[in-house]
Amino acid sequence: MRKYERIPIVVDAVQFTGGAESAAEVIAAAGLGDSAYLKLADEAEAVSVATLAGAVLMRPGQWLVPIGRWVTDGVELKADWAILSDAEFQANYRPAGTGDEACDFGKAFAAVRNGGKARRDAWADGMSIYWEPHWSPGKDAKASQPMFALTLVDGSVVPWRPSDTDFSATDWRVFG
Repeated sequence: MRKYERIPIVVDAVQFTGGAESAAEVIAAAGLGDSAYLKLADEAEAVSVATLAGAVLMRPGQWLVPIGRWVTDGVELKADWAILSDAEFQANYRPAGTGDEACDFGKAFAAVRNGGKARRDAWADGMSIYWEPHWSPGKDAKASQPMFALTLVDGSVVPWRPSDTDFSATDWRVFG
């Protein structure tokens, strides 16, 4: 049997802690209507979250985590959600940007392709890469192609190709 490692990705997650304010945060994150916040007969609270499998009641202490987004021509068509217990969430996620271990280019590449950003310790503060699925060198959208984009210290963005040094480096940091 082979071993597998979870690909490091950054997700926007929100925990429902109970109460109208926490429910409003979940409702905004999932794009739900105000009627999604429910007061149940036993005085318990829940947020009704629409998933591809149907409506799921999210109880206090649970986490809302995106598990898929379907986008066509830049328009988001559908998002799906997982509702996780606090134990499940804590076992599988940590706050973004707090990873204290460096990684190699392979792990950084996987994270960037899944929506994260990465930087090298050797780079100046403020520099990072991200994946741009539709990079176009000009106004011709037909000439667009997927590629890495490098954010420079001044905030400008340029196309980027990794060097041999970048490929072999083990000082990559992944963040949100």
